[in-house]
Amino acid sequence: MKRLWQKHKKKVFGSFAFLMFFLMYGTVGAVECDTLPLFEGTIRSIIFLALWVLALLLLGEEHITIETVEKDRYAITTKRNGPNPKEKN
Repeated sequence: MKRLWQKHKKKVFGSFAFLMFFLMYGTVGAVECDTLPLFEGTIRSIIFLALWVLALLLLGEEHITIETVEKDRYAITTKRNGPNPKEKN
């Protein structure tokens, strides 16, 4: 069973991330067309955004890391990104 889950984990989390992105996108579109109230649309967008980020973190846990930049600031980086040319060590 564990081997089956490892085989299909990326498909499941990828599909979930795809679904959350388009639900968030549709919510923003509904707010823009005034078919959904602003307050309800904001709450839905925040929830879908949080679930989308969670799915992306579960999908590519070896590629995405959350680092502490300062005391109250965090940065989400990927291992695929090279060093930032603007930052100086």
